[in-house]
Amino acid sequence: MIATIKNKLLPKRRFREFNQDGDWEEKKLGDVAKKTSSSITFNGLENKTGTFPVYGASGLIAKISEYTSREEHIGIVKDGSGVGRVMLCSPMSSVIGTLDSIKANNNNLTRFIYYWLMQAPLNLYIIGGAIPHIYFKDYSKIKFYLPSSKEQQKIAECLSSLDELIEAHNQKLQALNRHKKGLMQQLFPNNQN
Repeated sequence: MIATIKNKLLPKRRFREFNQDGDWEEKKLGDVAKKTSSSITFNGLENKTGTFPVYGASGLIAKISEYTSREEHIGIVKDGSGVGRVMLCSPMSSVIGTLDSIKANNNNLTRFIYYWLMQAPLNLYIIGGAIPHIYFKDYSKIKFYLPSSKEQQKIAECLSSLDELIEAHNQKLQALNRHKKGLMQQLFPNNQN
């Protein structure tokens, strides 16, 4: 169950088992996560095949025979269209050079940081005109409140369960739309004589 809290340093809601765990600590993103870069280019993926995912600005763009990150990591589009977009990348995967790869350090949880980054004000750190950019050296200074690793785990599990439920409903909705389209084609056939 989630309880309502009225302490300034705590979120408005917490799981009851963590009510007595004390205040969340204020941290900078750069204190709890590290960034790595990639030299993989979009053009360099041509004619490559494999089983390990490569992520670009639009999500999964290819599969190749090697990977750069063994663990789950966060991809953030750092250049061009979609700058500031955040995505969770699977273990044993890579990102192309137009994305930063962010991983939690110490006892912090990458998935918790991902969910926090989904609502973080990254747009405040976008610079440039024709080709916008965002740099880790700037957005790593964003401050947020961080719970214990156990509470991070509980929050991430809860939000991941909701993501799975949303995905299941989206797949069902897509199937219903395909079914509707098929029925409409049968009910209103094209008159092509």
